[in-house]
Amino acid sequence: MLKPVSMKKIRAIIHEKYIDDTIRTLGELGAVHLIDMKDKLEKLGDKIKPIEPSEQYYRITSLFSRIERLINDLQIRKVPTTKKISVPKVLSDSFLDDLENEVKQIEEQYTKIVREIESLKEKGKTTKAESKIKDLREQLDKLARENALKLLAYHEALEIEKEVEEKKTMMGKTEKTYIFEGWVPAEEVERVTKSLLEVSEGTTIIETMGNENHEEEEEKPPTLLKNPKTLESYERLTKSFGIPSYGEIDPTLFMAISFPIFFGLMFGDIGHGLLLLIVSILGLIGKRKNLDLGEIGNYVINGAPLLFFCSIFSIFFGFLYGEFFGFSIYHEKWYIAIAPLLMPFRDLLVKIFYIFDFDAGVKMFTDPTYHEYIHPPPEGPVWFSPMHHPWVLFIISIIIGAVHLSLGLFLDIVNKFRHKEYVEAILGPGVWLWFYIGFIWIIFNKGIVFMNWFKELSFSEPAKLATNPVFFMLILPLIIMFIGRVVTEGPIEGGIGVLESLIASVSNTISYARILALNMAHEGFGKTFITLGGVNPEHGLAAITLSPMFIMSFLVGTLFIMIMEGLLSFIHTLRLHWVEWFLKFYEGEGIEFQPFTIKRYYTTTS
Repeated sequence: MLKPVSMKKIRAIIHEKYIDDTIRTLGELGAVHLIDMKDKLEKLGDKIKPIEPSEQYYRITSLFSRIERLINDLQIRKVPTTKKISVPKVLSDSFLDDLENEVKQIEEQYTKIVREIESLKEKGKTTKAESKIKDLREQLDKLARENALKLLAYHEALEIEKEVEEKKTMMGKTEKTYIFEGWVPAEEVERVTKSLLEVSEGTTIIETMGNENHEEEEEKPPTLLKNPKTLESYERLTKSFGIPSYGEIDPTLFMAISFPIFFGLMFGDIGHGLLLLIVSILGLIGKRKNLDLGEIGNYVINGAPLLFFCSIFSIFFGFLYGEFFGFSIYHEKWYIAIAPLLMPFRDLLVKIFYIFDFDAGVKMFTDPTYHEYIHPPPEGPVWFSPMHHPWVLFIISIIIGAVHLSLGLFLDIVNKFRHKEYVEAILGPGVWLWFYIGFIWIIFNKGIVFMNWFKELSFSEPAKLATNPVFFMLILPLIIMFIGRVVTEGPIEGGIGVLESLIASVSNTISYARILALNMAHEGFGKTFITLGGVNPEHGLAAITLSPMFIMSFLVGTLFIMIMEGLLSFIHTLRLHWVEWFLKFYEGEGIEFQPFTIKRYYTTTS
């Protein structure tokens, strides 16, 4: 999961007698990413020539376009494939002749009906004309119903034949043979090789080139990601930023962990999380049934797995915050009863953040109410209330940002080591990570005595200097970073690079405070709409009065929060990953593995 699938390059020489069957076999295998060889033929010798599209290709393309136009004009959509139409595996000239005649007849019927409709419209609106137009439109619907499966099948058969002809133009040709190259997943090489030999009766010459490590090759392999189906939505987000290069770490798994946590911290509310959970479950059902709900609806269906995990964490943090549709529920009997089950999670979170000497970090911001956040119900929520103790969530956001960014720098080190860029790894992200950890450690552990350490700096006493945390954790890595970048990048670019790293260390970390900002907006909107309805949200669910004003305000507020605040939380969670995190280690300049694939839904071959 953490790295793309290992690839092998194959080169095959096929006798022209078997080329069509070979290409179709490649399509049925769906495991070979073909390489366009036009720019490589010179290196292979003068006898290998490029292939131009054949006359058959232009005939097929023309007929394909005509059928596609008919499908659009008749507004034909997908139809059930319980019954398939048999077509020849190779579309002969006689078959194409018959197909052209059949298509011509349908075109003539369609044109005749449309012209009659237009003619009646030009004569003006009359009862008789409207009735006739209605009859003609019913004839169009009948024409579409009777020919839907047939046109879709012919469209599919022609598309396959067109692709077969197009793949030929990606190859090279001698007088009697064709040659092609392609990338194949290492685990599929044996199956592909065996199939190609079978279809050509053992006459094909196949060469497997390179090994699993293609970093030194001039031509980079395409990237095939292999993640569990449940991570499909997260993988789609990764690809939207850019396809990882071959050998680059795939961040999908890491993002699948951090993304719902960030979203849940921003959108933490039991009620809103439950609504989001219902939407995600409906989306999963629609995904299983292959429903088509239009552009916006399909976004929900395709993103249903991601929404599901985000909703779970929204509910989880809603319990920890003690929020239910904007109401504070610390005193509710059912919440108090559930609280003991959640206390282990609270204690675990306290221990995790205590690693950073959380108490000292909060005191640095002089929050006098810090200790109140650990009081369980009925005095407070299981964890703490961001609305009443925003500085606590601010510190947590900064700690999360520090961990997330440190992971990004570490992954950059791993990427560079995998590409054998050892010096760049050490002098770049390696030293930066050293400096960044020191920067965060001093702020959260010894921020109060930082000035004392700074005053104790004495460059005339090397032994004392080496034990000074400010020198060892900040100044020394900064010096090494500056020298390393000046040597590798030059004095100007290196100096600017160091300055950018310093600025990014602060600005990117502070950017995670948007977790607090989005949570404040979420809770603020929820409580505001409840208050507008004449109810005090701090008094819990018992304070609800089902007045028309409250019902209207609550429904409008909930709808607003679910759409606007939910969308904002998603966008800012995505920004923290794409901008702050991805840019630390992820290039995303790879080529996606796109195997030549033939799939038949409406046809079978005879």
